[in-house]
Amino acid sequence: MDQKDWAVLASCPLFFSCDREKAAELAENGASYTECFPPKSAIPFRSEKSGRIGVILEGEAEIYSAEGKALLNRISAGSVFGVSSLYSQQEAKTRIVAKSKARVLFFEEDRLDLLLEDKAVRRNLIAFLTGRIRFLNEKITSFSAGSAEKKLALFLMSKADGNGIVPSIPSYSKLAGSLGIGRASLYRVLEKMEREGIVEKEKKTLRILSRESLQFYLS
Repeated sequence: MDQKDWAVLASCPLFFSCDREKAAELAENGASYTECFPPKSAIPFRSEKSGRIGVILEGEAEIYSAEGKALLNRISAGSVFGVSSLYSQQEAKTRIVAKSKARVLFFEEDRLDLLLEDKAVRRNLIAFLTGRIRFLNEKITSFSAGSAEKKLALFLMSKADGNGIVPSIPSYSKLAGSLGIGRASLYRVLEKMEREGIVEKEKKTLRILSRESLQFYLS
């Protein structure tokens, strides 16, 4: 791996608080191999023998529900995936598909102990798993929310920053899929909220204008 790869690893959630040299040393000890995936190809969670953790070094990938219909998340260089496949014989409940050409560094399960000997990496992995649990809880809440209005309101309230801005929405079609509603329904609800002065839409950014009014949809 070159210096660019080491810089990516230093920004990876597994190696937070590790400097570039420490990340490189740990990765050299625990990494198994890199693999490239063409656009639209599946990136498997498991090898033939066991689970494995993957770190994207280059490119982007999308995470879908097991049946491949609902987009759950989009990941890029530095992102980690595959933790749900570790130390278990069960198949993963999600699918990962390369959005562009992707190069992935894999840590096989039988070599992961070498990484986990480092205290910082252990803590980072626990923090990462906690974040995944929180993310999945948000998705469960969204899918079980009921109406399209309520699902969108939950999304906006959970993703907006202190200024009420939800930035960098990849596309409204993808957003509709992640919320489990039709694209037409999403546009209908957005237009309704705009007319009511609750939300302002500008390209790929949404701004909450009235949190009180948005809260009405959650009651």
